[in-house]
Amino acid sequence: MRCLEAAKRIRRVAPGVKIIFLTQDTGKDTVGIAFSTGAQGYVLKTDAGSELLIAVSRVLGGNDFVSSGIKGADSGETEHK
Repeated sequence: MRCLEAAKRIRRVAPGVKIIFLTQDTGKDTVGIAFSTGAQGYVLKTDAGSELLIAVSRVLGGNDFVSSGIKGADSGETEHK
């Protein structure tokens, strides 16, 4: 996925930047890969209307965020650190 490569590149040139994926991909494996690139948030496009601002707030506060639409996510928030 190009977005994963982009996240890796962003992390290399700007290590302090916060990365939130906005995607249609609901696969838990993809979520894990996204967080392994250094992302702190993963928001489904279908949940963006109700969760994007929450995700931004949590990520800026130092927490990770995963959309509630991802099966196995814990209340829209997970710890990947």
